[in-house]
Amino acid sequence: MARQMTSNRRAPLGLVVEGQSEYHAVPELLERLGERRTTPAVFQGQGSEMTPEAVVNRMIGCVRAQLSKKIRRLLVILDRENREECAPSLARRIYDALVRRLAKEGVHSPCAISVICPDRMFENWLLADPRGLSEHKYILDSCGTNAPANVDGSDGKNDLSKLFVANRKYAEGKMTGDLARNIRAECTVVQKRSRSLRKFVKEAHAE
Repeated sequence: MARQMTSNRRAPLGLVVEGQSEYHAVPELLERLGERRTTPAVFQGQGSEMTPEAVVNRMIGCVRAQLSKKIRRLLVILDRENREECAPSLARRIYDALVRRLAKEGVHSPCAISVICPDRMFENWLLADPRGLSEHKYILDSCGTNAPANVDGSDGKNDLSKLFVANRKYAEGKMTGDLARNIRAECTVVQKRSRSLRKFVKEAHAE
């Protein structure tokens, strides 16, 4: 499998993610990108009805823990879910709420913080690379033949579940990491299919 090579001298990325799927899968994508990272901190989900302030309240302990490490940038990753608000706008509002919370607590961030919202969910990033998905033994070989131009905005879990061979089902968590292992996040053609994935790649490579 191809891997991008970046300098091992750079400090690792800090990671705050919302669930076990991202815990297993985001490190796989970063390995493809040649980026070092910490062990992800998981804040165990957020509902579409939650305000940015409520989301920050749930994740703040994870953020503090990651900021205490020697990292060069903190990536906070959580799904847009079925919110009507677009992913970039949601990410910005959560970022602003997080900055306000850290300032209120007197916590100084030693590095940049990036909030990234998969659109609608992390599984959409997997769908951006049908060829990579089809390399998994539980995914139909035909998966790689009809790649949509844009995968953002759909029900990623539902779409992904339709690609499994008979008698196999998608299970969030470790299986998500197994599927992510072959996703060519480093490829431009894959990034073009998901604006939110492009944002992730850009922030992962940033200083």
